[in-house]
Amino acid sequence: MNHIADSENLVDCKPVKARIGINSPRAFWEHVRKQGIPHYQLNERVIRFRMSEVEEWLAARKKGGDL
Repeated sequence: MNHIADSENLVDCKPVKARIGINSPRAFWEHVRKQGIPHYQLNERVIRFRMSEVEEWLAARKKGGDL
C-alpha cells in the first residue's frame, strides 16, 4: 500500500490562500492550475494541500537575496 510518509494533515485552500496572499477564489484556483501549486485531488470536487509542500514550492520560487 502506498502511504504518504509524513503525518502532516492535509488542509483546504483557506490557509494556502492566506499564506500566498491571494484572496480571490478565481485567482487562487487559476494560480494552482497555471503555477503548479502542489495539491491532492481527492475526488472531482475535493482538493487538499500539505503546507510543507506549499512552503517548498514557495522557496523554489524565491528571487534575489535577503533584504
